[in-house]
Parts: sequence; structure tokens; C-alpha cells
Amino acid sequence: MQEKHIINQIDKESGEIRIFCITVDKDDYGDVVICDGCNGGEESLGGALLGSYAMCGECCEEYKYYEKADEVFNKTLSFKQNVLDWRQKTYGSSHLASELVSIKEINPKLKE
Repeated sequence: MQEKHIINQIDKESGEIRIFCITVDKDDYGDVVICDGCNGGEESLGGALLGSYAMCGECCEEYKYYEKADEVFNKTLSFKQNVLDWRQKTYGSSHLASELVSIKEINPKLKE
């Protein structure tokens, strides 16, 4: 989904009117879960968060991420279930959603 907004701004010093188009692209990927290490790992057990990266249990074991993790997931649950639970707890929804905001000046430096 895409939203567009037009914003006018007057520069107080120069009196120039600047017009900007703000575009917001929103995507909802649902309950998709992919390991940031191997691009798979849904069914592996456990997993961990390293900053904003979610790593599956297999990658955590292979690359010793458990030792560096900010948060270690429950090793009796699948990586997918752990990530969905974490999203629900953190954001109030298990869905993976993203917003990309871009701002473009569309009519620069008109005089008031």
C-alpha cells in the first residue's frame, strides 16, 4: 500500500516556498519468518536476537551466536514460533510489517 502527502514549507529567512512529496510504502508480510543468517531455519529449535537480526537455532549453534546474543529464544520451540511470539510481545502483532518513507522536493524555491 502506498500513501502520498504533499507538504508546503516557507523558509522564514528567504521567504521561499518549498513543496515536498512524502511517499509512504507499507507492506505486511504476515507471519513470514526467515533467519537473517541462512534465509531459512523456520523449523529449527531455539534461535536468538543479535541486535535487530534474528538467527535460527542451527546458525546459533554453528556460528556460536548464543554466546553473543542480546536475547536467546526458548530452545524447545521452533525458531518461527519464537520470532512470532517476540513480535507479538514487542509490537502487539506477530505480522512482519515495514514502512519505507521517502521525501522528495517537487517544486523548489518558489517566492512567496
